[in-house]
Amino acid sequence: MSFYKKTTESEDEIVLKAALYNLPCFHLLYKDVVKQLSLDDNLLSTEEGKDNPFDLNFHELYQKFAESENVEIREVLAACIHEPYKIRTDDEDMSNLHDIVCDLMEDTERSVACALAPNLCTIISLYSNSHSLAELPDDENFGR
Repeated sequence: MSFYKKTTESEDEIVLKAALYNLPCFHLLYKDVVKQLSLDDNLLSTEEGKDNPFDLNFHELYQKFAESENVEIREVLAACIHEPYKIRTDDEDMSNLHDIVCDLMEDTERSVACALAPNLCTIISLYSNSHSLAELPDDENFGR
């Protein structure tokens, strides 16, 4: 995991692309470990946990790649952003990823939106979970 974390911090475009290609896999394999470590007495926020290779936030990594100036990085992200939706839990806060998807749809580079398009049905079908539904306004005019 230490090696993977270093690849996400690389300045090299090829290394960053490799990190991004593998992000959904690492997210799937380690999201429960990261969540548990962050809950265990906030180990990751202590000096002892500072250099812990599991001290990372997968949603923040997706955001980092979404903000890349490199169009190819954003295209790869657009092609794989549906993966975290497939592995989300029902109570997971997905608002960060929702914002990323919207940004990718509005990207100034047409190729980014084109990379996103084939997986929009997957994203839309998994868009809402209990967490996002609980965030909706409880308004009689809203239709709930």
